Amino acid sequence: MTENLTTVTLNLPNQVYESFKRKADQSQRSVEDELLAVVIAQKPEPVNSETEVLPAELMKKLEAMELLDDETLWRAARPLSAKRATQLSKLNDKHQREGFLSPTEVGQQKELVREYERVMMVRAKALALLKQRGLDISELLKIKGR
Repeated sequence: MTENLTTVTLNLPNQVYESFKRKADQSQRSVEDELLAVVIAQKPEPVNSETEVLPAELMKKLEAMELLDDETLWRAARPLSAKRATQLSKLNDKHQREGFLSPTEVGQQKELVREYERVMMVRAKALALLKQRGLDISELLKIKGR
């Protein structure tokens, strides 16, 4: 079976190329093979908008939030912890700056993105419920540093 291939020309910063060249030399592979391994590791998950749904466990949690008291909802409305947000920001910055992450870093980044998305879903639901209950949520909507 022949695999369909598409050729891509990619202009890399010299520093990034040299990094891949060193790694390729060490592993006795081509620079192209090293780049391809990174691209494959970074390949986004396919999204099918017709079947894309939240995980069942998260759906149950979001539905059950309507039964929570106000104090618990205030706690649930907090953003991602500063420590985790910083970790994600550093990985995103490194990826932007260097053009790639190690496989371990890719795993960490994916985990942090999933955590961020989950926190945002819970936070949005908590904020909506607090607002429906007539509470002032303006303090929770302020962006720190402004």
